[in-house]
Amino acid sequence: MIIGIEQTDESATKLIANIIVLFRVVGVGIAIIMLMCLAAKFIWGSVEQKAQVKNHIIVYVTGAAVFFTSSKLLGLLQDFIQ
Repeated sequence: MIIGIEQTDESATKLIANIIVLFRVVGVGIAIIMLMCLAAKFIWGSVEQKAQVKNHIIVYVTGAAVFFTSSKLLGLLQDFIQ
């Protein structure tokens, strides 16, 4: 009976680890795409668009900081679980 519980715990740990890895990969991909879009708007945009991009950069940096911090915390949680 104890063996069944350990196998369930191990499979749950692997599932959580896979979800954390998926969260990190998708998040980094989205962050890179957003950064490329903002850079393209800033490079090829008009003066008004450049002003808007500057406002969006503040939001992007804040969101990226929150994402990477939460990603790191999830990584630490994953290491703690294993």
